[in-house]
Amino acid sequence: NDTEAAVQATVRGVDPDKSPPVALTLAANSAGLAVFNSSGRLTTVEAQGAVLRGRTASVRGGKPLLAIAGHAVVQSLDDRDLASARRLLILPFPGTYGLPPAPAKPASVALPSLGAMRVELGELRRTRWTRLEGLKPAAGGTVSFDEEQALNMILAATPAEFAAAAKEVEAFARLD
Repeated sequence: NDTEAAVQATVRGVDPDKSPPVALTLAANSAGLAVFNSSGRLTTVEAQGAVLRGRTASVRGGKPLLAIAGHAVVQSLDDRDLASARRLLILPFPGTYGLPPAPAKPASVALPSLGAMRVELGELRRTRWTRLEGLKPAAGGTVSFDEEQALNMILAATPAEFAAAAKEVEAFARLD
């Protein structure tokens, strides 16, 4: 978004039969991203507000998929659609980006499935996932983070899938 106002950008996958359109809310002068895998699943988004999905040419009336307060990337680590992913990596950005930068505000990612997940704020140390603190999702699956926490990664997964999610993130850092 290269304008001075927030916009809702509609994105479509290569095959509209597999990928309904997605609307990303983008802050002024901010970037957005939607990644669909070869099966048409939405596996990654970057936005600064609501992410909606709908089956019509416009996403008006689309179903809310997730909501981002602030700026974040949310990525499925198990190649499932974000709505059903069991392993997620959340990459928050501190503050609200734009020209000029706005003051930092507490931020959050809301996705219903986060409510049933183990959520950790952490970092990679010598290519190993290192937990800095646990984050408890609020009602509705909302994970909040402040400006300092936004300098780290957030790993979320069902309890049975957490070790696999950590291994996936660790693999990103290795060159083998």
